[in-house]
Amino acid sequence: RAWRGGPGTEQCCSHDDPGFNTCYRSQCLVTAHEVADRMGLAEGDYQVTFQSRLGMQPWLAPATANVLKELPGQGVKSIAVVAPAFVTDCLETLEELGIRGRESFLSRGGAEFHLIDCLNDEPEWAALLASWIDAPSRQP
Repeated sequence: RAWRGGPGTEQCCSHDDPGFNTCYRSQCLVTAHEVADRMGLAEGDYQVTFQSRLGMQPWLAPATANVLKELPGQGVKSIAVVAPAFVTDCLETLEELGIRGRESFLSRGGAEFHLIDCLNDEPEWAALLASWIDAPSRQP
């Protein structure tokens, strides 16, 4: 399958394609674009960064922690952060983003930092999750 660019490049995985269904980077980009579209954000109004790291191997870039440090110097004073890969808040969302990320952004000149809660125990999410769990039992 031909990619628009190689692995790790800006062009790689930047489109929804069945060949990328198991590609973490592709899933992140597609999800971010869907979230932004539903929020009415234009392409230049948001940025995709990568939070989670596994082991000591180099991780996907740009790293959220680095971007939060750089944005105030680029004139960005107010941001909202969403982590759509997480369905419940955890140490990565609450501590790494909500505490350290907030502190990093604000201490470098940012004025407003908003962390959007994960789905957590919202009734609609719980009902959807329950329907997914129950669905196989209704299959012939």
